[in-house]
Amino acid sequence: MLGRKAYSICGMRNALNRKDYSETEVAQVIAQLEEWGYLNDSTFAQDRIDYLRQAGKGREYVVQWLINQGITEHDARTYVSHGYSLHDEVLIAKKLLGKFYVAGVMGQKERGRFYRRLAAAGFTVEALNACGYGDEDT
Repeated sequence: MLGRKAYSICGMRNALNRKDYSETEVAQVIAQLEEWGYLNDSTFAQDRIDYLRQAGKGREYVVQWLINQGITEHDARTYVSHGYSLHDEVLIAKKLLGKFYVAGVMGQKERGRFYRRLAAAGFTVEALNACGYGDEDT
């Protein structure tokens, strides 16, 4: 099971529970995998943060994705704050701007459309403001 994909501790627990292992067996396996270094939420989170950042997702999207994988909100926000800076998010947003908008001056309608596209991809208001595409411009 471990060879096919990385798991958070919660994700592994859920996978084992779906296979009808007892709670005792699941707890023993989780403890052993943690001891061997195969399960580590911090390492799992950093790997996923790197992947999602490269995929052009914003910091808030990454936080929500980690929460959906069973990482607590506090831990997810901590991991993202250490592994994905506002500066990186702004650079990615500007790169996406260049990808989606090629020539000319961007009008109000295009600015609003681009803002909504980035917000849907989980980019934070801080990053959008740093790019000059805050709420007051839409």
